[in-house]
Amino acid sequence: MNEQSHRERAAWLQLPRLHTAIFQDLARFEEMEIAPIAGFESAEAEAAFLRQSGELKHKVEMLIRRFGWSKERFRQLQRLAILWRENPSLENYLAIRREFPELDIQIAMSAGIDPLFALEDKCRQHGIDPALVAGAMDGFEPKIDKLCLILMERIVAREKINGVGAHHCLHARGI
Repeated sequence: MNEQSHRERAAWLQLPRLHTAIFQDLARFEEMEIAPIAGFESAEAEAAFLRQSGELKHKVEMLIRRFGWSKERFRQLQRLAILWRENPSLENYLAIRREFPELDIQIAMSAGIDPLFALEDKCRQHGIDPALVAGAMDGFEPKIDKLCLILMERIVAREKINGVGAHHCLHARGI
């Protein structure tokens, strides 16, 4: 049973995980190509747009080839992913998972990156890399593991402090 569980988890971890932002970005780029708002501020801005758009289109083409999808199947995934981003409900998540069982969508486990920016200085003050926290917030297991180890180290260090910190820890435990 344990070996079967390990194989099942390994297979699940091998599922491609697509971040839903790619689909929204693609729609935005396509919209800008069709009807540019007011042109570009400069030739450099236009070149940057064309480069980013080309890179994104290349990623999409590779994705379509990788799965052997038709353009219509990809558009269905794009539609569902954008719907999820606009309304991250269980119903919308399940619609993607049911229709596209060959992949998993990577979804943010938090309210986004903005709250982390508010805590960035505090993280650094405590010797914690904000990028590590961001990875954990995204549910990336290696980052979660590393962050947990750092936090456990901080707890052990706090418990060894003599004086006010130790008194506070004991008091918090009801001792």
